[in-house]
Amino acid sequence: MKTSKSDRRQDSVLRSAIDRIRQDADRLTNSCKIYQETLKELCQITGSPEGFVIEASTEDQFPKLLVTHPVATKTKALDLPYEFKEGIGRLSTLLSSAKPEIFNHPDKSIIDLSFLDLPPIKRMIAIPLIDHDNFYAIICLTNSRLPYEISIVSRCKPLLATSARMQRTLGFKQLSTPNESKWCKTLEDLFQNSQMPMICIDGEQKILRMNIAAEESFLTTLSSSREKLVTEFVYDNMSDGVRSIPLNPNHIDTSTPRRLSLTGRQSLGRTFPILVTSISYQIEQQPEKAALLMIDVSPTHQSLDRQQHDQAQRFQAVSDLAPIGILQSNATWEAEYVNNRWCDICGHDRNEILGLGWINSIHPDEVTRFLESLRETLFSGNEFNGECRFMTPIGNTVWVQFQARPLIDQQGVSCGFSATLLDTTYRKITEEKLKKLAEHDSLTGLSNRPMFHQRLEHALDRMERQGPFALLCLDLDGFKNINDTLGHDSGDLLLIEIAKRLVDCVRSEDTVARLGGDEFMILIEGLPDSSVAANVAEKILSSLEQPTIIGNQEIFISTSIGITFATGQGKCDAKNLIKQADIALYRAKEDGRNNYQYFSPELEEASKARLLLGNSLYRAMKQSEFEVFYQIQAKVSNNQPVGTEALLRWQHPDKGLLAPTAFIPLLEESGLIGPVSRWLWKQAFTDHKRWVDQGLLPEDSHVSINLSPRQLRDSQLIISLESAMAEAGIVSSQVVVELTESSLIADSNTTSQTLRNIKNLGVRLALDDFGTGYSSLTYLKRFSIDIIKIDRTFVQDILTDTDDVAIIQALLALSKSLSITTVAEGVDAAEKLNMLAKWGCELHQGYLLNKPCGSKKLEALLQSACEAGQ
Repeated sequence: MKTSKSDRRQDSVLRSAIDRIRQDADRLTNSCKIYQETLKELCQITGSPEGFVIEASTEDQFPKLLVTHPVATKTKALDLPYEFKEGIGRLSTLLSSAKPEIFNHPDKSIIDLSFLDLPPIKRMIAIPLIDHDNFYAIICLTNSRLPYEISIVSRCKPLLATSARMQRTLGFKQLSTPNESKWCKTLEDLFQNSQMPMICIDGEQKILRMNIAAEESFLTTLSSSREKLVTEFVYDNMSDGVRSIPLNPNHIDTSTPRRLSLTGRQSLGRTFPILVTSISYQIEQQPEKAALLMIDVSPTHQSLDRQQHDQAQRFQAVSDLAPIGILQSNATWEAEYVNNRWCDICGHDRNEILGLGWINSIHPDEVTRFLESLRETLFSGNEFNGECRFMTPIGNTVWVQFQARPLIDQQGVSCGFSATLLDTTYRKITEEKLKKLAEHDSLTGLSNRPMFHQRLEHALDRMERQGPFALLCLDLDGFKNINDTLGHDSGDLLLIEIAKRLVDCVRSEDTVARLGGDEFMILIEGLPDSSVAANVAEKILSSLEQPTIIGNQEIFISTSIGITFATGQGKCDAKNLIKQADIALYRAKEDGRNNYQYFSPELEEASKARLLLGNSLYRAMKQSEFEVFYQIQAKVSNNQPVGTEALLRWQHPDKGLLAPTAFIPLLEESGLIGPVSRWLWKQAFTDHKRWVDQGLLPEDSHVSINLSPRQLRDSQLIISLESAMAEAGIVSSQVVVELTESSLIADSNTTSQTLRNIKNLGVRLALDDFGTGYSSLTYLKRFSIDIIKIDRTFVQDILTDTDDVAIIQALLALSKSLSITTVAEGVDAAEKLNMLAKWGCELHQGYLLNKPCGSKKLEALLQSACEAGQ
């Protein structure tokens, strides 16, 4: 998310406020002064004309409330009226919740603080000031012009954290008094500023104070450790399970400091060896105390300084030898460190780059845009990555890749950035050269896609002067098979030969391009009439019919061509013309390939309709638009149902109920045929199991499902089919898989193995539409077909056509001799059924039994059939 200019201005004001408070740390010697400065800065940042601080004291049962405000000279006790004490009660919950409270009552006063020279309060935000477990105060900002929002707290969090930390540090100074000795003052300074862990204990070895370094070493806080025995954290080796420390609990020897080798223990339980020096001290007439100074002597800690020194040296060496420039800035973006490579890239020495001098290297034409983009990105907390130009002192332009990451301190405030610089000038120059050279296909030498688009745009621009032009889109037929069988090297040689032949078929001023793979485009400008495009297409078809010899192998190839024209009428742009040629090419492939087709608006409409229908298949899956329809299969002799055939239908929201021929090819093209079929199997098998359990179908009845050619190549087919049967609880003998003759034409080892695997499951195979293809008798033998379904085209005219009668009788005789069950499709009249019964046909299906219908309707039909049979 981008940061607005107002947000960035406010961030700058916030950083300035924190810097002022930190610079005045020596002057802010008590809580009141810290609160006054914090409140003054917060009022300025938030636009609050007034404000005050409520400091909580836990000495009494009810917190003692004190107030200060920006102009107060000292902290005053606040006598709150009753109606505000309830609100303060709500504020006291901030002790535990650490959440701010907002009061916006523009129509009435919340509290009257006139004795503090403050006007009545109508708007207020109360923010708890908390550091670790220490609650210090509630800061109240009041009477802003606009209602307060909770986002104020997040924006001001760094300033609040700074104030709380100063209060925490101030707590360490409580031993200091005007009469303390010079030695005690030295000890106090050491205690506050030392990075060595220090703990002060009394004569009973109870903890009085610990510095920040000790809190970090022992993973605790002073507030949670005060009054605990020091042996919670520092002790001698445990004896009999009791921790101890070799100091007299009733008297601390003040003669000489004592150095002890003890064990340190963190609040989480980790122990480590420490060296403890005990220094006794006494303030005025108070009982003696001891200050414990500790050094972690574990191997890890002992090597820390050496590691840090080694790491610093390694960083300096790596930084100076790095192939990229490195720079680090402070909060005001002044460079504090820069390596040698940065200087080399910019052509300036180190002193010229440090401070704000690094900005002078940015090219004058880009400096404003670059710095604005850099500031916007870093202030939003994101990493900047951009390319720009630098200018050397002698005027040379250097292209650089500039990356920068914001640096954030412990208070969450931005304290600068680190950046890297990579010289990309050589790459830029190379890219420009490659761009000029990259206009031709590297394999064939023809124009490539970018160059062809450029030529096409140029032809459109001068069409008014040069006249109409034609665009031919070509695709080689069966090129993938050549690549798969002969290898890609042979495929490349074939493409080179095809490119030569295409060039020979056109004029020198025409453009032949290879767009990729086996796709070519030809641009023919200055057409006198449309017959020129047809003549070129005919020449191409004739030329490619000639065989190509590659590695002693004779290769035959053909092409399909789509043609469109640009005449200056209608929508005529490069993208649309290419699409039109591609649509015509698709029609040429549909019409048998090795031909050419012209584009027409009707073709485009058909293509759009097909595309929309294909795209909506994905929606149909998600929104359960597919349905399973069933058609009963029954015995010819007595019309008793023996099974059903499951048929897929699509209830399209706009087009209504669609037959399989309208969308099954699209399912195969899109690859959705697999998941849709698995869904159909689950529904069909579940319905069949229910009907058998209800007695509507006999135990040995079956349900037929259809497989497409694509599914026969699916490696997961057998697993999916077996899983669907097991999930529905039916046995394999209750399933029949129907295949068309066309799916067996392209016989392969994969298809044969898949059919054998289906048979091994115990599932029967049925050959659908039998008699309409060719080589049918071969299929019966090769694939062990169990059932043949006589196509409806033979059944529909058996009452009048003697040829159909002869064909059916022959098929029935063949099936009987091979022990193959026969099913007659399309039986719609009792007279036809009687003739089939007379000829020995076993099963039938068709409108005489039922039209394809959904599961509920079919269940009602089966129920009626059962009741009629009873």
